[in-house]
Amino acid sequence: MSSYNHFASVYDELTENVEYKKRFEYLISFFNEFKIKYGASVLDLACGTGSFSALFTQSGYKVTGIDLSAQMLTIADSKCGGKANFLKGDMTFFELPVKFDACICCLDSLNHLDNITKVKSAFKCVGNSLKKGGLFIFDVNTIYKHNKILSGNAFVFDNENYFLAWDNEYVSDGVVSIFLDLFVKCGEKYNRYSENFNETAYSVEALSAALSPYFNLVGIYDDLSRNAPVKTSERLYFVCRSK
Repeated sequence: MSSYNHFASVYDELTENVEYKKRFEYLISFFNEFKIKYGASVLDLACGTGSFSALFTQSGYKVTGIDLSAQMLTIADSKCGGKANFLKGDMTFFELPVKFDACICCLDSLNHLDNITKVKSAFKCVGNSLKKGGLFIFDVNTIYKHNKILSGNAFVFDNENYFLAWDNEYVSDGVVSIFLDLFVKCGEKYNRYSENFNETAYSVEALSAALSPYFNLVGIYDDLSRNAPVKTSERLYFVCRSK
């Protein structure tokens, strides 16, 4: 799993098109539906630079974020003004001293886990960290997206202070290898940082089976909607409640 340590400083600029506020409001619609009110405790798993943590904190939730990258956690803490709690940890192996009302895991973080055993381990940790009936919402990239949208394509981000080349290669069904080359301007020169990692997409059936020991599955939805998935869905949201 990549920790993105070198990419933390430019991560927010690279994800400007994510529509964090819109996705936050989508998540909140489920919080409201299941009466997870302001003041409730929220675990932001694989929180990255804390954009969702900040939005939940600003709305009155008590947020704890976990991520593998210390650099991203530093940015997240600054973004939340010290009002959220951040911990460095592995999403597949963690134990917390308190139980939460809800957990979110956003922006295909689970796709960074390269086998279903690790996914099951992450689900187990989340299940152990939630109160009975606690809400768990996560999103994933689909096999269709990995095979048809990402594989074989390259993207370039050209900024005044950095240049990023992002190349994707097909590995196997649902698995794509991602190569990132980041050039950050430093005076008259550029420093180069590279990352290479795989992302794995899982079938709805595999994810549902992995959830079943710990969660009741409320629904699976096409990206930012309450619609059922279709063959060309690129991102799915799973909404669950802990047993």
